[in-house]
Amino acid sequence: MLEAGGFGSFMEGGCQIEGCFVDRDYPVTASDPGPGSNLRVGYSQWRRFEVAISTGSATPSETDGFSEVLVPDFGRYSAMGSHLRMFASTANLRAGFASIGIGPAYYRLRTWAGSEDEQIDEATVTKVGGLLEAAGQFPMFKKLILDLRLHYRYVGSTEVGPLQLASRTLPATRVDFSHAFFGIGLGLAF
Repeated sequence: MLEAGGFGSFMEGGCQIEGCFVDRDYPVTASDPGPGSNLRVGYSQWRRFEVAISTGSATPSETDGFSEVLVPDFGRYSAMGSHLRMFASTANLRAGFASIGIGPAYYRLRTWAGSEDEQIDEATVTKVGGLLEAAGQFPMFKKLILDLRLHYRYVGSTEVGPLQLASRTLPATRVDFSHAFFGIGLGLAF
């Protein structure tokens, strides 16, 4: 999307007041854009079956771009990213310390684009998807448990854009925001 909007240039390395940088082809996507989160409350009347509600977030992508056309002799940096918020309910089957669950999920996706001069354009989309989870819960003390959780968050394909960035229009693009999430945390058993 950034490349189609003209932010796919090569930038030579060098030094400026802000510091030194290396040669780089743009756009560049962050391999680890940020941590995710998950908050979950479950209820189990019987030992083998549990219902739960979850909320969580993730930052599935962040991409930097550069265009030397916009400001000759310096260029123009740009960035594009997204933030995903999830609300879900699951039905889980348990066997000992392990469980597996599935359920519907509601996702709110905010996508943004901005440049050096901090002009920000954003779009928000809501989607209904699904959540598949596998978990292990290990007792540590009387009521405290260690919770390991793996999610597959199915969001599906979403059209992002068009977005305005530095007097250019980034065209609409279809992106699949489905992703995996691994979490480790502490829980209380009542």
